Amino acid sequence: MCIRDSPSTESAAAAVDLLGRVLGADAHAKLYSLAQPKNLPEVRHAALNALARDAEKSPLAAAEVTKVLTFLKDRDYTNVVSPALQLLERSELSNSHSRALLRALEGNDPALRRFAVTALGQIDTPTAAKALVSVLHGDNPDLRERAARSLASQRAATKMLLLELCDAHDADSAWQLAHIVAPHAPDLQPDQVRRLSNAAIELLEPGDARAEALVSVLQDHHVDALAAASLKRVRVLKKDREAGAILNLIRPITREDAELPTELRYEHALAELMRGKKAVVREVRLHNPGLRALETLLQEPGFDLLARLRKD
Repeated sequence: MCIRDSPSTESAAAAVDLLGRVLGADAHAKLYSLAQPKNLPEVRHAALNALARDAEKSPLAAAEVTKVLTFLKDRDYTNVVSPALQLLERSELSNSHSRALLRALEGNDPALRRFAVTALGQIDTPTAAKALVSVLHGDNPDLRERAARSLASQRAATKMLLLELCDAHDADSAWQLAHIVAPHAPDLQPDQVRRLSNAAIELLEPGDARAEALVSVLQDHHVDALAAASLKRVRVLKKDREAGAILNLIRPITREDAELPTELRYEHALAELMRGKKAVVREVRLHNPGLRALETLLQEPGFDLLARLRKD
């Protein structure tokens, strides 16, 4: 007797479940057949559950994942779509599955959209990245958070996200983008580092709140490029004795563990001294951080501090 002809839907579903447990991976072809629309809803549900249970031990092949993705278009959410989602969440997806995932993302079903946003993190292509960036700008907080996690795993998204970061409208947006880009910071190309450094300098000088987010991406792996861009601008501002703007440029990239170029450390000390001249109280002037910085520069090999001070 065929399972779909069973007089009891409960016994039919039980039979499918038993088939999956007894035959394991060898039953995949039969289980896929039983999950088709021609069978009872309970039978389809049991077949997909059996496949999901087996996927915990042995992941589905790419061709099998493609078959399961077709079930997401089914009208029976409870018996078909829901167990198919559970099965896919335990499976590895690839570029060949991107079209089905993008279709799910464009739909109206919340569960399908959540799954698609998470799954697209495995599809490292510009098309997937573009779709996720669009979600990142949406109005659904849960989907935005999922999109951020997915984008953080994609190399293909880096170029697009850097452009977004440089043009961020506010500090919160800049920090969100910076956190996504940060895992890829070691692999940034020279032109990308240069663009981000220049954008950071433009924001640092006027004390823009977005600047710190850009600096955070560069600070651990590209501080030399950031320091070079900063020093170039500092030398222009120095002619106009703009101590405040100079300190805005340098202070955010100055950390105790940062190995900054000697020239930048000197310009930092000089700007602190210039700023400190305005202090009315003598004690404040004596505790100027610029003085402590100059003390360390006295010990710097090959750096003639006295000659530089006479010159400046």
